[in-house]
Order: sequence, then structure tokens, then C-alpha cells
Amino acid sequence: SPNSILRGSELLLHRIVRYLAVASSDKDGKPGFSYVQPVMLKLLVTWLADCPSAVQCFLNSRPHLTYLLELVSNTSSTVCVMGLAAFILGECVIYNKSSESGKDAITVADAISQKIGLASYFLKFDKMQRSSLFSSAKSAESHKPLTRSAAASTLEIEDVAEDDIYLQHSC
Repeated sequence: SPNSILRGSELLLHRIVRYLAVASSDKDGKPGFSYVQPVMLKLLVTWLADCPSAVQCFLNSRPHLTYLLELVSNTSSTVCVMGLAAFILGECVIYNKSSESGKDAITVADAISQKIGLASYFLKFDKMQRSSLFSSAKSAESHKPLTRSAAASTLEIEDVAEDDIYLQHSC
């Protein structure tokens, strides 16, 4: 029955992390790059944002924290992958409301400090912000959304420009 299948299966959050790990290695099990990695990391960033229960669920599996620490410190990872993994680690500190020993925010911050180093950790954010992918996404967001008033003002500007061109050619 469908209910018995669902009861025995793993949580979607844990499955996504498992798929991320699979996407991070090639056919031989060696570290590799896949375009899927940044997409899955962005999904995790969104999922964990401002949601202490999701962070708690994520940290319930100790290998998740270890895996993120490895992604951040892996020099063969892309700037984007390292930065997004660092971002998720930050969420595990900021949105962590657990008081359970070994899963609290202090434990996560200590792990970041010991495995990566705080200066190196914050440098990952800086590198990601300076990367061309981040810059192009940031500039795409700065465009005004298309609304009736924005569209009307754009049309007015185009009409004035066309009138100027028409006047220049007719004189």
C-alpha cells in the first residue's frame, strides 16, 4: 500500500543531500562537478532559510554537516559551490534553535572554525560575490519589474526617441 511505502522511506531533505553527494562525484566515485550541484544547494538554501525545524532536521544526520564542511574546503569545488555550501553552514548557525548537545549553533560554529577557519569561511562568501555568475544574477535582479506604469513610461521614452530620429531625418 502507498502508506507503507511512505512510512519506510527517508525524508525528502535527506534524500536531496544524498543526491547532492552523488552529483558531486563522477562515475568512478571521484570528486567531480555537475551543474546540478549549485541548483541543489540553492534549493537547500531556500529550504533552510528562516526555518529552525528544517535546520534541526538537516542536522539530525551528522554526515550532512561533515559533507558541507568538505564542500566548502574542497579546492576542486567551484566558487559557487563553495560559497553556497558556506551559506548553508551559516544558516545552520543562524537559524539553529536546538539546545541539544552536538547539534546546537555553537557546535556548528566550532566545526566551521576548526575544519575551515573563520577567515577562510568568510572569504568563500567574498569570492562568490565577486564571481561573474553572482554579479550577472545580481544585475539581472536590479531591473525594474514590468508593470503597467513602467511599461507606459518605457513606451513614452521610445516614442520620444523615435520622434527625435524622425525629426533628424526629415530636416
